[in-house]
Amino acid sequence: MKRIFRFFVQHKIIRYLISGGTAAFVSLSTLFVLTEFFGVWYLASSIVSFMAGFVVSFTLQKFWTFQDIRRDVVGRQIILYLVATGSALGLNTALLYVAVDVFGLWYMLAQFLVSGAIAVGSFFVYNFLIFQKNERNEDIKEINKPFGILFPRRAVPGRAFRVYIGTPLQKMRPLLILKQQLGLPDYKGKKPFRAVYGRMDFSFLTVIHDPAEADFFLLPHSYFSARAVAKDYVENFVRLAEHCGKKVVLFADGDSDESIKIPHALVFRTSQYAHKKYGNEIIMPPQVYAEDVLLESAFSLRPKREKPVVSFCGWAELGTLKQKTKFFLRNAYADARMFLGDPHAEVRKQGVYFRKKAMYFLEQSPLVETSFLKRNFFSVNKHTIKLPREVLRSQYLENMAHSDFVLAPKGDGNFSIRFYEALALGRIPVLIDTESILPREDEIPYNEYIVRVPHQKIPFIGTYIAHYYNQHTEASYADIQRRARALFLEKLRMDVFLKNAFTKLFFA
Repeated sequence: MKRIFRFFVQHKIIRYLISGGTAAFVSLSTLFVLTEFFGVWYLASSIVSFMAGFVVSFTLQKFWTFQDIRRDVVGRQIILYLVATGSALGLNTALLYVAVDVFGLWYMLAQFLVSGAIAVGSFFVYNFLIFQKNERNEDIKEINKPFGILFPRRAVPGRAFRVYIGTPLQKMRPLLILKQQLGLPDYKGKKPFRAVYGRMDFSFLTVIHDPAEADFFLLPHSYFSARAVAKDYVENFVRLAEHCGKKVVLFADGDSDESIKIPHALVFRTSQYAHKKYGNEIIMPPQVYAEDVLLESAFSLRPKREKPVVSFCGWAELGTLKQKTKFFLRNAYADARMFLGDPHAEVRKQGVYFRKKAMYFLEQSPLVETSFLKRNFFSVNKHTIKLPREVLRSQYLENMAHSDFVLAPKGDGNFSIRFYEALALGRIPVLIDTESILPREDEIPYNEYIVRVPHQKIPFIGTYIAHYYNQHTEASYADIQRRARALFLEKLRMDVFLKNAFTKLFFA
């Protein structure tokens, strides 16, 4: 039975026939019901049934038959699909008319034959045009070549990097790593995640006005934000870098994992999944939320106890109907894709799904103690926050400081700021591995500093944590706390990380 199932799953043509058969059943059933039970003219009901069948066909063919899970080409695929649908619809109607009114065939038999003919043609359109996954040209092959960056152990002294940034957009905030270079005033507002840049040192960047003299081009805005409001500006900047024979550095921070197919670009990003990472993408640590975790007074040692304490403070409950609806629909969508054979569907579920699941099993585990402060709102968003920022931050830090391990699964993006703040405080992050990629992962022995739990193994999360904890003596446990903080300050703090990365990329 398993061999039969594997045969059906692994052979594209078989999957195509099953998907097409399902779509044909939907189409024929709709045609029959509309014509026989509702008295709709057969040509009109044919149009409706054809569209219903194509909706089913597109969904099954994309995610199951051709296993195309790309999201960055959905817009193009929708356009191509609409064109193909319109063409096939016109062909379907014309052939059906000829078969019924000219040759006198029964409309159901005629529709069956016409659908079969169109299905054959559609396979080639889907396979070689709409859902073609291997259409990478030489530029994309060049993108996917790994750069093999080997970082120095610490920040490397030396001359500043000469960067060309062009003319920043006036109505858009520039990258805050350019705060000093652009003469921006210290931030005095209420958003600590903007003020934290004042505690970091990006003086290793020197802005120059002659692009020919630059070590590299640096887009002075977040890539996705700039592209959304000034696409021509971004394209012209990228084109100028190519004309000058320079690499262009792009910062794609935030939750998006959309591919950026620019061959001469180096993309620094916070969120990506292992199965779709390009060779020119460099996973970077996000900024910490506030400067408080950088202060020496924030660090304290915890003595080793009989059982470790696992903490979490943050959004882990669904409060509003909108949140519940979004959670249900995204989970249902992911589950449907999993059912259709997408091996990467589950990792794209909302972070709150993994938080709730992990906390449930931790609360059931006799191997650990828990300290969970569950909120039904996102405390960083000004539109959802329900308490003063100072109160929320104090609770967050206190919860983390009085624990041994900090649960740190993904958010909407495939990364966690909490992960890095836990390290900064000398705590051990518990990473739910959702095809996660960590900065400098090929060099940093993360397994010494974190507990990594595959997302499929969440029911055993307590065992993973206890195993790590029990390996340590009281002395080694104190040492790993100090080393965790040192790891963050010396390698994963954003300014240190970027200086080391640029040194290796451009001065090696």
